[in-house]
Amino acid sequence: MIPSMANATVGQTPVDERADLIAIARSYLGDRASRVTATRSARPNYPTTTSQRTAFSITVDRLDGVRRGLNDLHGGYSRAETSVQLDAVSRHSQQTVLRVTEQTDLYYAVFRPGDVDHMTYRAQHEITLEKTGSGWSLAGARYLAENYFSVPANQFVDELPQAMQNARRSTLLKRPEPAGKPSSVGAPYVDKFPSGGTVQPLSGGYDYIAMVNYARAWATGRNGAYPSYSDDCTNFTSQTMRAGGWRTVGSWPLSSRSSNSNWWFVSYASTSSYTWGGAENWYWFATGVRGTYMIDMWSMNSGDVLQYDYDFDGNISHTQVCTGRDSTGPLMTQHGSDYRDKRLTEIMQDQGNLNAWKYPHRT
Repeated sequence: MIPSMANATVGQTPVDERADLIAIARSYLGDRASRVTATRSARPNYPTTTSQRTAFSITVDRLDGVRRGLNDLHGGYSRAETSVQLDAVSRHSQQTVLRVTEQTDLYYAVFRPGDVDHMTYRAQHEITLEKTGSGWSLAGARYLAENYFSVPANQFVDELPQAMQNARRSTLLKRPEPAGKPSSVGAPYVDKFPSGGTVQPLSGGYDYIAMVNYARAWATGRNGAYPSYSDDCTNFTSQTMRAGGWRTVGSWPLSSRSSNSNWWFVSYASTSSYTWGGAENWYWFATGVRGTYMIDMWSMNSGDVLQYDYDFDGNISHTQVCTGRDSTGPLMTQHGSDYRDKRLTEIMQDQGNLNAWKYPHRT
């Protein structure tokens, strides 16, 4: 969960001044995103304090390294397009702190005709600005991570809050052998669409086009027709499966919420089935009632689901949906550090994702 912002309000800042503050935040975040692409800027085009300028000069060198690594991995990104939404403002004498939501499209430099040409991520930040003369200058920025194994390419794990760094480090030190449920270890490569198509309707009884369309439409948003969860990854996956034809099983209050044979939602998470929003429960419903089975994760295609156990405790931690393939393999979409159509090759560059016990479902 992202921490609350004390004394935060959007309305108490004059409109003209608010526009100037948002412009600085957008310029900074857009500049940072562009630095992992081929169109990286030569220098910042927004006012900064001396200390922030010094700190960011070190970050620039690190972002150059990320860009080179992405180029080697999958051809990299050609450009970035960034928008910023202001969520809250907190005033402290000569300082103003903004809570903003960034949405950035990173365009793939190498892709085939007809393939998805970009991925999208959504991230929240606190941006600190200081009054300097008659204007404002960027004095600091903090990325507000939701999932420390889903950090955008232009952010660094050593910039996360110390508690998150400690939790991540503790997880990476573990690596027992998978146990407790069938996993992807030794699973065969299975071609979902032998004809070679990327996505087809009603293969296996489900509409995979509808699944992909839903996941892409709501990747960085929240559908008010469904309950809200603080950890939204499996709720989002359930919505996507329902869009493709999975039927609900059971209902409130007549059926048992805790039974892994039921799967339903109502307006509140507290009265929806555990299988709807709980990653571990979803696994047992999917493999039991819906008959999903484990495959090699690199053979995933549209509408398939990948689950992760980061802690190696036999309790699945995270769920995401495959929204297609390109020349590099599967493209993945998720809530919880939201992103859309991110290449699995890039996701697996994070050691936590690579190490995790993984459960790729053929739906």
